[in-house]
Amino acid sequence: MDTDARLDITVRSIGLGACMALGISIACPYSVLMLHNAGLTSDYIAAGAMMLFLVLVGLFNPLLKLVHRGWAFTSAELIVVFVMMVVASAVPTWGLVTNLLHILTRPFYYATPENNWAELIQPLIPSWLAPRGPEVARYFYEGLPAGLGIPWADWLLPLAAWGSAMLAVFLLMVTTMVILRRSWVEQERLIFPLTQLPLEVLRGSDACVVPPLFRSGLMWIGFAVPFFLQVLRGLHHYFFFVPEIRTYFDPIPLFRGSVFLIVFVNFAIIGLSYFLHLHIAFSVWFFHLLGRFQTGALNLVGYQVKGHNEALTGSSVALSHQGMGAMLVLVIAILWTARGHLRHVARAAFGRIEAPGDADEILSYRAAVWLWLGCAVYFLAWLWLSGVPVLAAVVFCGGAFVIFLAMA
Repeated sequence: MDTDARLDITVRSIGLGACMALGISIACPYSVLMLHNAGLTSDYIAAGAMMLFLVLVGLFNPLLKLVHRGWAFTSAELIVVFVMMVVASAVPTWGLVTNLLHILTRPFYYATPENNWAELIQPLIPSWLAPRGPEVARYFYEGLPAGLGIPWADWLLPLAAWGSAMLAVFLLMVTTMVILRRSWVEQERLIFPLTQLPLEVLRGSDACVVPPLFRSGLMWIGFAVPFFLQVLRGLHHYFFFVPEIRTYFDPIPLFRGSVFLIVFVNFAIIGLSYFLHLHIAFSVWFFHLLGRFQTGALNLVGYQVKGHNEALTGSSVALSHQGMGAMLVLVIAILWTARGHLRHVARAAFGRIEAPGDADEILSYRAAVWLWLGCAVYFLAWLWLSGVPVLAAVVFCGGAFVIFLAMA
């Protein structure tokens, strides 16, 4: 993107972004739940948003320039569209909705006389937290009978309750970024690799019909390799006679087969690693290997930490606790590094001074801090009203805040 371009929020950019977000919200659940294909919104890469953005910048916008130059979107407008698509990618499928809806109905659909959930679990669920109609859960899993509409009367209150909680969480995220942005961008000079590709795609796009990146033969060679392999994989899934070129290999057993090292070629990760600093890219695979070796060594000596290990947290309970401890230290380091800036923010929020850079943010520091506090109190109260003890709610919110900052 040109260095002198600034964010230009226009009505048509908001309209196009809303249409793209709606398309993602429809296409991605259909792809995952109906076709059982790749989840285009299931991770932080936001592949669905990036794919639509490339088509928009490389095909649709150049056609608009050829028809009428004034109809084409500027690079600043396209950034608005891209941001809206990325934000929308956090809502469908595994980001929120797919997990939420089946969790709300599961205690009722899977209740049987054997597990006694009707007496043990259902009384603990407030009436406003989940739909409790006798047939709602069955309709959700098995489909509606012919001629019967969606039972919105049973869903409206739970969806409104959860929607308000999610709105509070999203506002917490936004205000946290407002408070810390200046420290991260101007003091620590973080590069935010997920933003580098759209910026490179848009670089110089306002001055020519086709952006320079799309006129690079080297780019098209790099694009063709993973595209061809993924097309073969998709065709092989539907037509067995189409050959598949495997990009993953048999797991390598380590420590007498107690742990396995999984090796595969992921082009999305390769592309993302290109935008990382070398020491960051090194640490990703180094600490992954270190974690595997540590788990194997603990398995050999028979040492275990009690508890339940989630699939996405680590290779063992011990590694999960160790990873959370590392994130705690990282967040403490983040806040300590930004202590000077945070003092200015606190003075602007609770005093009458104007902090440096306050006018450059989407919200003033005073508004961001008070909105952050209001959303935090609301979400804690929401958890308490849903049946979570106050101490557990505080610990949960603190842990979620640590994970969020560490991941960001």
